[in-house]
Amino acid sequence: MSSTNEEQGFNRKPWFVLTFLLGFAEGLIGTFFPLVFLHFGGSNFELGLFVGIISLLGSFQIFWGKIIDKFEVPKKLSIASLSVNTATALSMASTSSSSVFGISRAVNGLSNSGFANSDYFLRTAYFPVKNRGKTQNYFMAINLFGVSTSITIVGVVYDRFGFDYSHLIHYIAAGIFVVAFFMYLRYVPEFNPKYVRDEQILYARVKDRANLDYSVKEIIQLMKLSPGLIKYLFGMLVFNIGFALSGPFFIVELNREWGFKNSELALMLSFNSISQVLVILVLLPFIDFVDRKKLIIIGLLLACVPVFALSMKPEWIETYFSSTFLFWMGIFFIASIGWGILNSTTLTLLVDYVNPKIRSTIIAGYGSATAFLAFFAAVLGGILIDFVLPNNQFLFLISTIIRFLGFIIIFKTTSPPIPFADFYAQRQLFMARFRSNFEKSIQWLPISRRFKSRNKKH
Repeated sequence: MSSTNEEQGFNRKPWFVLTFLLGFAEGLIGTFFPLVFLHFGGSNFELGLFVGIISLLGSFQIFWGKIIDKFEVPKKLSIASLSVNTATALSMASTSSSSVFGISRAVNGLSNSGFANSDYFLRTAYFPVKNRGKTQNYFMAINLFGVSTSITIVGVVYDRFGFDYSHLIHYIAAGIFVVAFFMYLRYVPEFNPKYVRDEQILYARVKDRANLDYSVKEIIQLMKLSPGLIKYLFGMLVFNIGFALSGPFFIVELNREWGFKNSELALMLSFNSISQVLVILVLLPFIDFVDRKKLIIIGLLLACVPVFALSMKPEWIETYFSSTFLFWMGIFFIASIGWGILNSTTLTLLVDYVNPKIRSTIIAGYGSATAFLAFFAAVLGGILIDFVLPNNQFLFLISTIIRFLGFIIIFKTTSPPIPFADFYAQRQLFMARFRSNFEKSIQWLPISRRFKSRNKKH
């Protein structure tokens, strides 16, 4: 059976538009959440607590994974999640209470985790495995482009009109979720198991429920059969703890301690997102047949740079750089390369490691464990800033050290096999296609057409 999207009866373009809109809405709601929360009277400790709760509710990923595997209702789960997103955006738009604002954002995080699992499942079902990494990265790039577009707009609005305009921003986000709801109903296909081939799926088929029946002990035994898997999971969890420890306070530190305006922050964050998109697009031709672990360790190292920079005092940077803004633009560019690599490879590398019989359970479990530990890390970060550390730089230094430990663990981890055994054949095929496409593109250039016309005359 052919695996083309057209023969499967749906058009992928509206799905891309939908992904852009959801990224745009997430940029409206999520990017400046810490600053809006503090504007409404919240403390650093409360900010860490609510960001931790958002992560804790995100640990329901294992629950969503089980629902999807058991009942095969990913589209219904996506639609339900979009409904909850609409309600929470309206709640955030209509309040000036930091508690209500934080709780609404936390529930929004819960529904986002459900949507992420169900939408990923559908994409996995409808796109062939040989293009799995490429397809998922297309969606990720489009989503990040949506986020970067909205960040720029929001930063300018908050600088000009103040954070009280967050009410309008969140009403707009709610409207986008309504549009996304109807687009998902109309354009995204229902899950149909006949389009999912045995050897080309991430999750179990309808007739194969094996991964739901394994005990914890059996799952651990299967994990041990994959060399390097447990160490890789542990290293990523350590790195993510370091990220969660300081993550909620990153934008706050740049705004309050370094003195950057909201529009400047928006420009940095937007530049970071667009650079990530470019990195992802550059990796697209290679992502399905390279040693992804080598990319991961580069990404982890580069992702440590911005938090290390925040462990320094602004005066130190001003001594050596004439413009702190340009300094941070450079830092964000370096970080964007790291996060672009991580976003392109982290989950796909995990797929390479994991036994197909337990893939859905392990992937959902990894997401749940990350979110669960992030709760404690974010709360601890708030406590350290408000009650323990003499200044915020110490928190970012601790965060850097923890992230670097995660990097070292993964650096010493055994690489999984390259997904395709015929790696060299795949590489030769890619180079042949590249040369063919390059020659075709050259033929379209004006100078090429003029050269051809001259040859015809002679």
